[in-house]
Amino acid sequence: MPSSVQSLVKTVQLKHPAFSGAGRDVAVLTCAADFDARKPFNIVLFFHGFDHPLDKQIVEHALPAQVVESRRNCVLVCPRTAINRQAEANPGAFGDADVFSGFIDELPGHIKCLLGDQTLDPDALGERADRASLIIATFSAGHRSASRAMSHPLVRDRLAVLAFFDSLYRSNAYFNDPGAVLKKGALVGVHRAAYDSSGPDERNNHRDLTAKLASLHAVPATSVDSVPLLKPGVAVMESVDIGDHWQIVANGSRLAKILSKVEVPAEAGQPVLTS
Repeated sequence: MPSSVQSLVKTVQLKHPAFSGAGRDVAVLTCAADFDARKPFNIVLFFHGFDHPLDKQIVEHALPAQVVESRRNCVLVCPRTAINRQAEANPGAFGDADVFSGFIDELPGHIKCLLGDQTLDPDALGERADRASLIIATFSAGHRSASRAMSHPLVRDRLAVLAFFDSLYRSNAYFNDPGAVLKKGALVGVHRAAYDSSGPDERNNHRDLTAKLASLHAVPATSVDSVPLLKPGVAVMESVDIGDHWQIVANGSRLAKILSKVEVPAEAGQPVLTS
């Protein structure tokens, strides 16, 4: 995909949101302008953090630009979950398997809306969306939503990668049972070097998860750059020497690098797209 390709970005209203109410029942969708829904594609679910409005977080993490830079046929969906840490309980209604399933089921209609005037067979688009591998990416407080998403069979069965950015806590399903992730997909952790030192519990989480992975015979690579492909059984635990928590996703285009290492599923009789 040429670097000159622009992105398409649209905010959609959800029938099955994490939180109902004006301005809270939304998701932001983005894909490259030359995204082709007639070909196999991946769906990226990005769960954001606390304290900033959703639109500001989309910009802060450079999500549209990173989707383009990844050179992958994918669509990224960032649903609004808990932003106000005092008033909202993350993951909200997404903790309910039926609500989350409904959210997934409505994505083909939103993808069609995102693409505008392109002529698409709704049934074929729906079938491709149903087969699309899922990439779960989470930043900071999004760990609660990502952890609950991993408890839903429809996510586990279609998982390609679980990636977390400064988003690892001992309550997470992927901390407690990383083996369940690796059976289906790759596990990628990116954290700031500040968390390598001992101190509060969260500062030991990366060390302890790395040890768990080693005990599973999945000694993690130290950077995404060092692995040729993110596939089941592959683990990465990358320590990043930057100070700003809010820059960890965009700095070094780390999300784009992860997306670029994920296979796009093939249709019957066609090769897997890896570049």
